[in-house]
Amino acid sequence: MPSGDLFNYICQQPSQPLDEEHTKIIIKQLCQAVQRLHSKNIIHRDIKIENILMSDNTRQATLKLADLGSATKLESADGTTDFQIGTPGYLAPEVLLGKSYSFSCDIWGIGALMTVLLSAKLPFFEEDRKERKRRVCNEPLDLEANSFMARLSDSAKDLVTGMLIKDPSERLTIEQILAHEWLN
Repeated sequence: MPSGDLFNYICQQPSQPLDEEHTKIIIKQLCQAVQRLHSKNIIHRDIKIENILMSDNTRQATLKLADLGSATKLESADGTTDFQIGTPGYLAPEVLLGKSYSFSCDIWGIGALMTVLLSAKLPFFEEDRKERKRRVCNEPLDLEANSFMARLSDSAKDLVTGMLIKDPSERLTIEQILAHEWLN
């Protein structure tokens, strides 16, 4: 993967943050990779910009989801785990709170990553760990507070919002994301 990780790829693009069409290409490939993992009862648990490798610097670059060192295989499709692992800024509320979780933590990671691609910022960024945890677990997502996110299409906003729902049982599934109008 000669272009390195997604961070390096973004830095080589003519404009940042990425536009919706460019982001759509990346998110669709990422969701297909995650769907493949989930179909095998594997949770990645560390979806972030550094764990995505790009084949080249073009808009049509092929993506590879890397670093399965944090991944876990559940015994069944309805299994859960409660081991706290992942990268701050991309962690779902249920992981931060030490609750049992499943595939939905990867959906949160995809939502956080989509926000980074479209706005160059994490959705609940805070340097202070306690404040970040408080915001992720308690504050509503406010897309209008970020000027880049406020300008998105309603469809893109709907998708990001559906991936960053605090309650994992209400969060979109990977299949719902792949069927979402924004990606099609």
